[in-house]
Order: sequence, then C-alpha cells, then structure tokens
Amino acid sequence: MSARPDLAHPGAAAEVRLILVHSPIVGPDTWAPVAEVLRAAACHVLVPRLDDTWIGPFWPAHVASVVRAVGDAEAGQSPLVLVLHSGAGQLADHLVAALDAAGHTVEGVVFADAGLPPDGASRLAQLGGEDPEVARELDALLTAGERVPDWTDEQLAALVPDGARRRRLLDGIRTLPAEYWRETIPPVDTPPHRRAAVLLGDGYAPTAATAMVEGWPILDLRAHNHFLALREPEVVAEALLDVIDQVLGSTS
Repeated sequence: MSARPDLAHPGAAAEVRLILVHSPIVGPDTWAPVAEVLRAAACHVLVPRLDDTWIGPFWPAHVASVVRAVGDAEAGQSPLVLVLHSGAGQLADHLVAALDAAGHTVEGVVFADAGLPPDGASRLAQLGGEDPEVARELDALLTAGERVPDWTDEQLAALVPDGARRRRLLDGIRTLPAEYWRETIPPVDTPPHRRAAVLLGDGYAPTAATAMVEGWPILDLRAHNHFLALREPEVVAEALLDVIDQVLGSTS
C-alpha cells in the first residue's frame, strides 16, 4: 500500500482533534512520525505522554495523564478521535468516560493494532483468555522478576530499519512491574461513540473479530509489523484518515 496522492487533504479528520495514545510500555515516540505526517496534512494532532509514578494502580494514572494533556493543550471545542496503539486499547472506555466528564466530546476510537478493554479483568487475565500459552509464559517471567518487554536492537531491526527511530523506541521502553499486568481494569459506562480498527501486525485477532461482529470500519494493512508506524508512517497515516472518514461519516 503506497501513500495516496491526496494525503494533504485529510477529509473529515480536519474537523476533529486526533489524540494519538501510545502503549504504556513504550513512549510517545512510537507515534511521532505519524503525527508529523498528519500535521503536514493539516490535521490537529496531540500525542500525550502516559505518566505514572511506577507505583500502581497504573490505569487511572495513564487515563488522567491523557485528560490532563488534552485539557492543557486544547482550548477549542472541536470533538476528539482517539487513536490507540497496542496496550493503550485497554484504556479506551475509561479514556472516553473521563474525557466526557472533563467536557470533551469523543466522536470515535480507532484501535490501531490495539487490545480491547478487558471488562473487569486484568491485562494478564485477558491475555489468558486469548492465548493461554503466552499468558503462562508472561506470568512466569513476571513471577521471576524478569524484564518485560526485553526487546533488543537486533530483534527490532527488521521491523524498524531506521536506526534513530529504533533507538528512540528502545530508549522509551518502560518495564513496568508485575502489578501493571495483574491489576484489574473495571468496566465503565461510556457515552455513544463510534469505533474502528486498523491492523498492522498479527497479534490482535480478537480486536479484528470484534470489529467484524460489531460492524466497525476495519482496515487490515497485512504488514505483519506491530511497529509499522515507525517504518512506514505515511501508510499508517493514510489508513487512519481512511477509517476516520468512515467513523465520522457514520455519525452524521
């Protein structure tokens, strides 16, 4: 998939504020190249940093940091579209509810290779229902006090060939304690909003299945690369604009 020639014309995305939220176990640099492309296409983009004190509970601190960043940076009243990558997806319902409580309107949520809210379970328990073997391996690593994730430069080189971007990704890794994986994320009521999914890698089949059952707009880039946003930001930006057009069109 190559970048479309009209990427400079963002369509419906120009009418909203795009909030690109990174996974809690990496840093906001994972969204930086895509944010640059979207801004060049006249989109209003914010990339909050998920903050915590390395002491749980973690999910409320992460949600609060997004609400704080939106409130600090955005004085306008245009609605929001949340674009969540990886482990940020589990925060979706709480982000929508908290932003609504703070006076912001969330029109849509895009799960960009992201997990779904665990509905009262922990991240580890959610993984156990999706892939028991991987969950057992993760539980064993956490119990042994191992570093999670433990990605190396060599492992990521094929996914992120650009050395500077790969180094920023590695520098941003946050090896949060076992409590992050084991704390429960309770369900919460949310105001009406639309959802969509963009698939980059191969690890989010449950998100894809839900998207298909619920009739969400879904775009599978078949890239087999969870960090495609760092390798081909123009392609990811184009995909986001496409599904955001569908999300916002479905709310009109």
